[in-house]
Amino acid sequence: NIKFIINVADVNHRENIEFPEVVNSSEFQRKDDIFKKSLPRALAIITNANIIKKRISFFYGILEERIFIINLKPSSFINNFKNIDKKKQQKVREFFKLPKNYIFYPAMYLPHKNHKNLIEALIILKTKSKIDLKIVFCGNDVGYLENLKTFVSKLHLNNSVVFLDFVEDDHLPYLYLDALVLAMPTLIGPTNIPPYEAFKMGVPVVYSELDGIKEVFGDAVFYINPLEPESIAKGIKEIFENVELKKDLIMKGK
Repeated sequence: NIKFIINVADVNHRENIEFPEVVNSSEFQRKDDIFKKSLPRALAIITNANIIKKRISFFYGILEERIFIINLKPSSFINNFKNIDKKKQQKVREFFKLPKNYIFYPAMYLPHKNHKNLIEALIILKTKSKIDLKIVFCGNDVGYLENLKTFVSKLHLNNSVVFLDFVEDDHLPYLYLDALVLAMPTLIGPTNIPPYEAFKMGVPVVYSELDGIKEVFGDAVFYINPLEPESIAKGIKEIFENVELKKDLIMKGK
């Protein structure tokens, strides 16, 4: 008999059934059972974008008047980050062996995060545009990381791609600060927290042009087609070469 409000980040298990992490090991059934039982009884549902609100209403027959939007924000440590500690910054660089010019992508190692197309975009940047960049990945591994490492090895990019585990909160701001760009070619969304963290840390963002995302980020990110490495490479190249574009994206992000 307890009244409750529930938070729903997404309903991707109803949209993106191509991905094993969404449907395998009874994951689809688990989430769908929870939502079918709880959403019709909730006094209110909180989500983070209008497109997700509409999808919740469509898949679970909920009145849109019961669904409220609260935007995402950076993780608390980044949200409260104020002053750069130069000594700590140097320690983080040395500890993680960070390259000088790198693309940053913090995300769990899962197929829908689309790491492979970003890696292929790096090849385009190196061969066609002659831009010397590297990629730094970080996140939890749930079994897909070894696949990515094999992929990188076959492409002879071991010296150009850094795989980090989950990064402690107090280290994370410094990985953003040293990055040329946050590149997030995710295939599931439309919303994620890293762009908000990049906005806070003054880092330009390259992001997937997914349904409904422009209502959220407006013109504060450089939109790319996540299924085309050429599109991803073009976005990164534009930011690398165009100082005014980079400044404009940073300003609009803030």
